Amino acid sequence: MNISMKKTGKENRHLLRIKEWFGSYHVFVLFVIAQLILLGTLIYVTVMWATQSVSPFWNYDPNLGPDDPMIYTTGRWIYFLTQIIPFGAVMWLVPLLRKKLKLRIPFYIDLYVIIGLLGHASFGSVMRAFDHVPHYDKILHGVSGAIFTVIGISMMWGYLKKKGLDPKKSVIGLLVFGFMFSMSIAVLWEFLEFAVDSIGGTNMQRWRDGLYLVEVCEYVYNVGNVCTSHWATGPYGAPTHMLQGTGLVDTMLDMIFHFVGVLVVMIFFFIWWKKKPGHDRLLILKKTDCAKNSETIESTDEVIVEAQISDETHNENLEVKKENIDKSVKKPSNSLKKKSTARKTDSEKLN
Repeated sequence: MNISMKKTGKENRHLLRIKEWFGSYHVFVLFVIAQLILLGTLIYVTVMWATQSVSPFWNYDPNLGPDDPMIYTTGRWIYFLTQIIPFGAVMWLVPLLRKKLKLRIPFYIDLYVIIGLLGHASFGSVMRAFDHVPHYDKILHGVSGAIFTVIGISMMWGYLKKKGLDPKKSVIGLLVFGFMFSMSIAVLWEFLEFAVDSIGGTNMQRWRDGLYLVEVCEYVYNVGNVCTSHWATGPYGAPTHMLQGTGLVDTMLDMIFHFVGVLVVMIFFFIWWKKKPGHDRLLILKKTDCAKNSETIESTDEVIVEAQISDETHNENLEVKKENIDKSVKKPSNSLKKKSTARKTDSEKLN
């Protein structure tokens, strides 16, 4: 009985720690799986680089055709490392913030961080879904726009609460700040893509997709061959109507899809708060700032688990005390034994 109670007490303590860091056991399991996949991806790209092998995942650039296979060069290996390692570290940010700041983070935020980062680093870059799955990049941008809008709204909600103001009375202000915050993140991301392409010669902004450099040589009398270079549209079905350049078109489409995600969230929250004013169930907030009408089940679960742990520890202490009493009753002390033996010897001497 005592052993089973100790086991349940330890299990409840572990569950409470998991809830403090990850919110729920399901998020913890997804997090562990994602970290293992990222670790496997890191080992895979390192082995492929060490052996200078050709990628088995869509091993050619769709704009250059199968005659240009993708080999794991040192530059490509470093490019993959700069995505896998930082994204794996960023995945720890949500549990850390939940634990240290005592935040209530909805499940869909955890799901986006885990699947989004994994989909970008492992499936998008290493397995080349960005190059070969239609609109894969644009879907990620749209979902990111929606999520960062929620984060911006949550930040402003918490700020108003801290200042003693009522967020319900400034719905438009919340939505405008969420819009500005999310679109600023989109701009900063495009800055990052441009910097990486400029420094490392990568193709994050798809500037290589529709263009390639052509050299034209003409014979000039008394001079010889005079060669000039100019950009032309690429082979293998590259778009010929994109006179602006594929890099510009890709950047603008990324921003447009991000904006669509922002717009969807703004419309949703505007309608939702018309029906349920002040409802903050879907926001990222400190547990002390949560409204009474949207207290989460997580907090009540933690209270229940803590109560169970305290009851079990109390019962364990009672069990230990009972065992000690039983031992003291069953086993008399050495002094009593000596006294009883002394009395026996005295009675024997008298007889």
